[in-house]
Amino acid sequence: MNRNGIFFILLLLIAALLHTAEAQHGGGQSGAATGTTTRKKHGHSPNFSENPILTDGTLFYIAISISFGLWCTGYGLDYAMDRHEKQANSRAYQKYTQVC
Repeated sequence: MNRNGIFFILLLLIAALLHTAEAQHGGGQSGAATGTTTRKKHGHSPNFSENPILTDGTLFYIAISISFGLWCTGYGLDYAMDRHEKQANSRAYQKYTQVC
């Protein structure tokens, strides 16, 4: 396994540990746990800073999972292409040695 593989596995483990630590400490949602909300009703639509997906870390976990999925896809394609290239080289070498 190369360095990138080890890096992404460590990154995934760190993300999993952060998620479990966040779940043990209430997830940072004190208003949701007690049933009270701190959002004020001003009659305007909420800003980007008030969006729950941006403030509770869900977007981070979504981005990590998408990145990991894309990395796995790329790694699999790279493995398949390398295997195909080695196979083509060995067949070409066999044909070259048979002709000569």
